[in-house]
Amino acid sequence: MNELFLSGTILTLVKTPTTGDTSHVVCQLRHSHRNRQQQVMHETYTVHAWNRLAGWAVQTLKPGARVYVKGYLTQKLRGDVVMTEVTAAQFFVQPHAVVDAENQLAS
Repeated sequence: MNELFLSGTILTLVKTPTTGDTSHVVCQLRHSHRNRQQQVMHETYTVHAWNRLAGWAVQTLKPGARVYVKGYLTQKLRGDVVMTEVTAAQFFVQPHAVVDAENQLAS
């Protein structure tokens, strides 16, 4: 399995319509890091959450929240393009004190 750990800021969080008892949430997660030239680089990942985790995410997460995601890579065929996305297994909300310290380091 392609397990991954990713941290970032929730940009959007959308509950998508499903059939039956299934719940599904799609969010855009922005991950920032510095490259070798010390330039800040931003990457956006599409993260999917299903069922109970999706319900928890809708109630708990809001745009702007800093989170850690434990999940795995998935590939979907959309038209003629293969999209690589993340399916979340767990979310961890980052405390505000850690966010403040990281913001000071980034500036």
